[in-house]
Formats: sequence, structure tokens, C-alpha cells
Amino acid sequence: MEKTCVLNKTSWVINPWIDILIFAGLPIVLIVIYLLNHIRLHYPAAFSTLNSYWFARFILPHFFLTFGIVYLDRHERKGKNTVYLWIPLILIIVTIALSVKQHFNLVTTILFYGIVWHILAQNQYILQLHKLKNQDNLILDKIIDNFTLMLGPTYFLFASLPNLKVNYIGGAVYCISVNSHILNYLSILTCFTIALFILRQVYIFIKWKRIHIFKIMMIFITIVSFYYTLIMIKSAHIFMMGVFRWHHNIQYIVWAWFYHRKKFAEGIREGAKVISYLSQPGRTGLYFLFFMFLSLIYSLVSTVISSLTINRGFIISVIYAAFVSLHIFLDSFILKISKTGNIVNN
Repeated sequence: MEKTCVLNKTSWVINPWIDILIFAGLPIVLIVIYLLNHIRLHYPAAFSTLNSYWFARFILPHFFLTFGIVYLDRHERKGKNTVYLWIPLILIIVTIALSVKQHFNLVTTILFYGIVWHILAQNQYILQLHKLKNQDNLILDKIIDNFTLMLGPTYFLFASLPNLKVNYIGGAVYCISVNSHILNYLSILTCFTIALFILRQVYIFIKWKRIHIFKIMMIFITIVSFYYTLIMIKSAHIFMMGVFRWHHNIQYIVWAWFYHRKKFAEGIREGAKVISYLSQPGRTGLYFLFFMFLSLIYSLVSTVISSLTINRGFIISVIYAAFVSLHIFLDSFILKISKTGNIVNN
């Protein structure tokens, strides 16, 4: 018999409220997107302020948490200098070099699509955490779930590309024409995958009276948030603000806190004294304040450095782009079930 979760006995990663509202984002993500679009249409000055670089700094603690996972824990990077030191250093140098050589539009375009992939990868990782927690480990379900989660948003992104243009961190993301045949094939494949996913859930419910409530919510909100922002509203700015800066950001911060709480449950650990100290019970506020403080220091330092140059805004954007690229690269190693799943679900 398949190992699936009983509706009234669902095992949650943290608790039902946090898992549904923060990890899945239902219905808060859709409410935030609606409010942002309302502000964009009726209060353009306020929207411009929200979309400014200063508002973008709201996401900085998210970046520093990634750096904290790797660089504040000596055991995490032990024997991995190539992955966690030399490659990140080369990545930062290349990002800065391309930007200085008047290829900043190319850099921001790559980062934009990298962020889209990063959002989907994080959602897939959190979905896998729940599947692991509830012993939903059939290969068939894994294939169907992953394809459904990834294909829908990918199709909506490709369908929006001809009209997609956003001034992201100072550089314009290009509008790209997509072959109509490719879009048609993607559309058919997406519809088939979604239908297969729905039929699979109906089959499980009818045969065993079981349902994966979180899985359904997670896949639903991921697909709908991409459709709502990129197809209905046709705004990459709303996508970046609502899906990336808000949902993805808070989702990651809560996950990182819980990950550290579980990892250092036995107390302060040698080689990771700072992060293990902050992760002890009763220090949740201190944990978040620490990474907010690092974000403030970064903001002040980058502002001072940029003030010494002629093109102040460009320098800030280049530094920010380097941080984004480093964050995406490091998370590709962190967000793996084989690496962190057992710690979180322990």
C-alpha cells in the first residue's frame, strides 16, 4: 500500500499555520500581489517607492542567512574550499567585471532568470520536506509532483517573455521572442501534467480516503502566483516584489531559522559558536536581529563606497548583483534533501 498522509494526521514541518501561511503562502501571496497591483494602478508614486532599491533591501537578511549557513559554521565548509570559497570568489569577480565592461544588462537578465529558477527550486525543496515528513516517497508521485510544480510556472514565464521588461537593479531585462511551436508544446505538456496530477490526487482519495493537503496547496499557489503576475497582470515588477521579495524571502528566513534550531538543538557547537548560540531556544528575536544588523552594515558600507564614485547608483547595483549571484549559487548546494532534509525533519 502507498505511504501517504492521512488528512487529519498530516505531519507538518513546523506547524499547520506556518507551513500553510509562510511555506505554501496560501492565501497571503495572492493578497499581497493584489494589493501591490492596486497600489501600482492607483498610487504610482507609492509603488515607485516600494519598488525602489531601498525597499529591495528588505530581502537582504535572506541573503545573509545563506552566508551564515555556510560561513558561520566551520563544519559546513570543511573540505569544500572549491565550492564555498574559490568558485564564489570567481563568480563575484566575473559579475563585477561584466558589469564594468558595460554588460550589466546581460548580468541582470541572467540573474532575473536565475531568480525564477531559484524560487521554483526552493518551493520544490520545501515540498520535498513535507513529502519526506509524511513518507510520500513513491517514484511515480515524485515525478508527477515535480513536473507539475516546475512546468506550469515555466510555461507562464516563457509565454510572458515577449512582453516582459523590467528595470531590475539598474539594468533592463530583455524582451525575448519565443517560438510559437515551443509555446504550444509547453502548453500541451503543462495541461497534461496538471490534469495527471489532479487525477492522481482524486485516485488516492477515492481508493484510500487520503489526501496530501500541503502538496496540493504548495503546487497550486506556485502555479497561480506565476500566472497572476506574469500573464494576468503582465508585470515583472509585481512578480519580483510579491513572489520574490515577499514570499520567497520570508519563506527562506523561517526555514533557515528552523533549520538552525534543529541542527544546534544540543547546544552551542565548537566551530559554529555564533550561529549555534543564536539558534538556541529563547533567542529567536536575537537570531533575526543579528541578520538584520548585518544587512544594515552592508547597506551603510555599500552606500559609503558608492558615494566615493561618480556613478553612485551603478556601484550599488553592481554590489547587489554580486550578492544575488553568490546567494543563488550557494543555495544550489544548501537546498538539497540529501543534505539538510534529515536535519529539518528529525
